Amino acid sequence: MRHVTGVQTCALPILNSVLAGFLFTGLGIIIGGLGKEKIDRLENGGYLDKYYFAIYTAIFFNIISIIAAIIIIFGMYAHDILIYFEQVSLIISVLFFIKSMNNLRKIINKIRNSN
Repeated sequence: MRHVTGVQTCALPILNSVLAGFLFTGLGIIIGGLGKEKIDRLENGGYLDKYYFAIYTAIFFNIISIIAAIIIIFGMYAHDILIYFEQVSLIISVLFFIKSMNNLRKIINKIRNSN
């Protein structure tokens, strides 16, 4: 077991919460664009599944990282494996967040070009 300070760990749930908020907003933008003809065709063809998958995966790993960080914060001591698990979850969530934002940019461009 290793002693973990609150300052080191308290920022991670906040970061994860902010990222999850952006992801939910992105999901709302995609859903809001479903009335557009181009987006409807993508949805009906199953092409938006990869966009949804990236968002859902990022949110899942954000939640895992938040839970691990909360356990570490309230325990004030954590096994190295829990700290590693939290950090890996954070890295995976950030990677999928970047992918989701890139996908969202593409969707927004399609919505803007359909007007």
